[in-house]
Amino acid sequence: MSAQVPSDAELLQAQADLWRHSLLYLTPMALRCAVELGIPKAIYNLGGGATAAELITALSLPPSKLPFLRRLLQLLAASGVFTADDATYRINAVSYLLLDGVPGDDRHIDHTAFVLTATSARYMDAAMDLAGWFKKDVAASPFEALNGATLFHESMESLDADFHGAAKAALEAHDNLGIEIAMREFRDLFEGIESTTYICGYGDDKFARVLVKAFPHIRCTVLSYPNMIDAATKKAAGGVINYVEGDMFSSIPPSQTVVLKLILHHWPDEDCVKILYQCRKAIPPRKDGGKVLIGDIVIDYSDSKTMLETHLLMDVGMMTMTKGRQRDENEWRQIFMKAGFSDYKILKKFGARGVFETINNPGKSSTNLFADKSHTTLHNRSTSYHGAPTTMSAEANTLPVPSDAELLQAQADLWRHSLCYLTPMALRCAVELGIPTAIYNLGGGATAAELITALSLPSSKLPFLRRLLRLLAASGVFTADATTYRINAVSYLLVDGVADDDRHINHKAFVLTATSTRYMDAAMGLAGWFKKDVAAPAFEDVHGATLLHESMESLDADFHGAAKAALEAHDNLGIEIAMREFRDLFEGIESMTYCCGAYGDDKFARVLVKAFPHVRCTVLAYPNMIDAATKQAAGGVINYVEGDMFSFIPPSQTVVLKLILHHWTDEDCVKILSECRKAIPPRKDGGKVLIGDIVIDYSDSKTMLETHLLIDVGMMTMTKGRQRDENEWRQIFMKAGFSDYKILKKFGARAVPSDAELLQAQADLWRHSLSYLTAMSLRCAVEMGIRTAIYNLGGAATPAELITALSLPSSKLPFLRRLLRLLAASGVFTADDDAATTTTYRISPVSYLLVDGNAIGGGDARHINHASLVLTAASARSVDAAMGLAGWFRKDAAAPPFDELHGATFFHESMARLDAGFHGMANEALATHDNLGNEISLTYCCGAACGDDTFARAIVAAFPHIRCTVLAYPNMIDAATKQVVGGVINYVEGDLLSFIPPAQTVMLKLVLHHWTDEDCVKILSQCRKAIPSRKDGGKVLIGDIVIDYSGSKAMLETNLLMDIGMMTMTRGRQRDENEWRKIFIDYKILKKFGARGVFEVD
Repeated sequence: MSAQVPSDAELLQAQADLWRHSLLYLTPMALRCAVELGIPKAIYNLGGGATAAELITALSLPPSKLPFLRRLLQLLAASGVFTADDATYRINAVSYLLLDGVPGDDRHIDHTAFVLTATSARYMDAAMDLAGWFKKDVAASPFEALNGATLFHESMESLDADFHGAAKAALEAHDNLGIEIAMREFRDLFEGIESTTYICGYGDDKFARVLVKAFPHIRCTVLSYPNMIDAATKKAAGGVINYVEGDMFSSIPPSQTVVLKLILHHWPDEDCVKILYQCRKAIPPRKDGGKVLIGDIVIDYSDSKTMLETHLLMDVGMMTMTKGRQRDENEWRQIFMKAGFSDYKILKKFGARGVFETINNPGKSSTNLFADKSHTTLHNRSTSYHGAPTTMSAEANTLPVPSDAELLQAQADLWRHSLCYLTPMALRCAVELGIPTAIYNLGGGATAAELITALSLPSSKLPFLRRLLRLLAASGVFTADATTYRINAVSYLLVDGVADDDRHINHKAFVLTATSTRYMDAAMGLAGWFKKDVAAPAFEDVHGATLLHESMESLDADFHGAAKAALEAHDNLGIEIAMREFRDLFEGIESMTYCCGAYGDDKFARVLVKAFPHVRCTVLAYPNMIDAATKQAAGGVINYVEGDMFSFIPPSQTVVLKLILHHWTDEDCVKILSECRKAIPPRKDGGKVLIGDIVIDYSDSKTMLETHLLIDVGMMTMTKGRQRDENEWRQIFMKAGFSDYKILKKFGARAVPSDAELLQAQADLWRHSLSYLTAMSLRCAVEMGIRTAIYNLGGAATPAELITALSLPSSKLPFLRRLLRLLAASGVFTADDDAATTTTYRISPVSYLLVDGNAIGGGDARHINHASLVLTAASARSVDAAMGLAGWFRKDAAAPPFDELHGATFFHESMARLDAGFHGMANEALATHDNLGNEISLTYCCGAACGDDTFARAIVAAFPHIRCTVLAYPNMIDAATKQVVGGVINYVEGDLLSFIPPAQTVMLKLVLHHWTDEDCVKILSQCRKAIPSRKDGGKVLIGDIVIDYSGSKAMLETNLLMDIGMMTMTRGRQRDENEWRKIFIDYKILKKFGARGVFEVD
């Protein structure tokens, strides 16, 4: 075996990393809770900042929940959902997106639906089945396979109408934020366009409506599926837009430009090629200005780690839920070339997306469509935003309005918060498939192809496995160079058996327990738990049994056994290292009482007496907790005493409490420590209590702080225990009668012995495993209306103010604080720096997107409520698909996990039939996702059977000279919508894979990431046909996500989360620039636009 064995430091760090990976789902779960409680709204209503106590009152939460609310808020603040100063939690850009409308900010879109969808049970269930999906040779996505319905499809609407509706609302928020911004950013581009076809896909016609308003000269056609855009919407357009019903795979109305905004990522490559082929047919030659504009995600490995991870999360999400994917520039290039385009360019990064312009050149043969590097221009990706309103116009609220840049970044952050549960689901999938052990057995490094063979997985799953592995590598579970994935300290903890390393403990049980359905169900019920004045934790409230207790063993013996094995791995790693780190301390001890607590074992005592035979050791354990065989093996060296530490602790010089106190409430800790004080002699005689436990440190690294807060929210959800900062520990010690204390050493994620890197790895593992709690917390906040409450409170509110504003039980105040601090740490809200009890949480650009539109009013045309996006991403259908990734990987099936799980396709009518609520929510989510920042466009392609014409409407409003055509599937854009446009936009029904109406420019805004590379090529081929030649101004503009591995960590994480989400839910994907490049021939990235890039493609 040539795999490198981690050092002590690396191993301890690895355990911390593994904790983080396994617990990262707690961030979206905490976000879900905040949304469900209405925390953003409550903070806003309290002036933009509120303490936990104020939120308890504002939300009418039980007072008993105050300490829990503080913990929730603290995690959300650490995650960046709120900001915090002192004890006041404030709305930041992230929580700004969760407000119910923001007066004076037309950019604002409430992202509540996005949070709730992304953290839903359907999403979680699909994600949990990934490993099974990988093992099956099936075409359906995990979501479809699990639910028997397709996301966004009528089959899902039939199955679960509520989920369907929320998912559509989430899509709307996701897609439509930034439309107004785009009109300003790309004014020069739109002013040169005469006609455009906007393809709706799964979205709406908002882009087209905004376009024709901004650029009245543009003749705009909207192509949508039949009945997709209602008569009222068409009527509202006032005849300015020409609405055409059709299928973008069959025909796209001709125009100078075709626009595909957030369309292609919903589709596999083959479908993207078909769509682009129709676009190409729809546009004139390059010399006549024909082009396709595509707004979609571009995975960029040079992006920040955060943005890259976001894109990859989205890709795995799409893999789980749909057949779509996110793509890098090379993958986009391949699709463009296959579609017959001669050139492309990425015009600009736009949030997490890129905007492509594909340029039609019919003179080149299909065998000579590869771009010469000298013809590839990547424009500066820095974004200069201007023209956005700076303050609210509401009388009672002076909350500063986020700038365009902040708003687009906030949307990317919100995606990451809602989808980061896909990291632990991907980790679960890898564990279930046995990937760490397989890599270890292959010498410590392996390619995806080698793993397919080693694990006997269907060969058809190879491209999906690559996507899974790159997310895990970006998250730190593996390391990667070129195409080889290697064992690092984190994945070392997941290898089955390691010879010659007595420190090694397999953490497989920890990962599987932390990502189990019982944990997920408890986390998803946080908002409901906050509204009840009950003492039991959410886990006990949902299951009627206590974690690690005999009641759980009676209910589910298998889960109980796995949970105990997980606890053992969690508690016992690093004991041998501690013996070395604290040798001087232990050598000075004569006698010791080791308390096992209610759940532990005696391993620490056994290792101690072996290392220090002079120590007389007593073990205190509950009756029958340690069996006779274990006692006999100790050989009489250890004195075993049965009893209850609340009543009596055997006297000794030293009492040791290792990872005991965090299981108990403050009151119980005081009782235990009082017994410890009675058991030891005075200080002058060497009496002391040694406590090994976690200490939350707000000056710690963001990663470590987030890990601690994730664990805290996890404990709040599962038990009555908690994690504590130093001040909280001090209060307990003083109440127990101790006069002094000192922290001897940080030991990994704990405060006592450490071998830095190994313990850091454990903390990271906690974080990865629990990260879904971030999405679930975001969902909770959306469901409760927290973001709008904060907004209505002036953009800042304390937890207490939110309790009142949201009519939450006052008992929930401490819990609300905990929820908010996690969301603030994640960037959903901002919070005051000091973590005291009066922390104020503020609306951030992210939570701004979740504010109810009614609260914001019409003052910010950019605003789109993204609540449906959050709710869709965290929905049960989405989660279920993500949880099934491993099973999906095992199947040789073309359908994404979502399809395979649910038997319906995301955004499809099959999903509408299956679950109309989810279908509606998903479509709303898509609309918000696609339409933020819409003030841009031309021939606009609605795209993935779930888009709308918002972008087109925005562009014609901003640039009246543009003749805009919207291409949408039949019935996709209703008559009312077309009528509202007033004839300014030409609506064409069709299939972007078959035909795109000719125009100078075709716009694909967040379209291509819904499709496979092949489909993207088809779509771009149609775009190329639809536009004139380059010399005549023909181009395709693509607004989509570009994964950038050199970007910020947060943006990278957002993009990768979205990619995993798309992998789970659809056949689409997020792409990096190289993957985009493969689809195109020539292109340039004009600008970063939020999490997106704007491509101009030749």
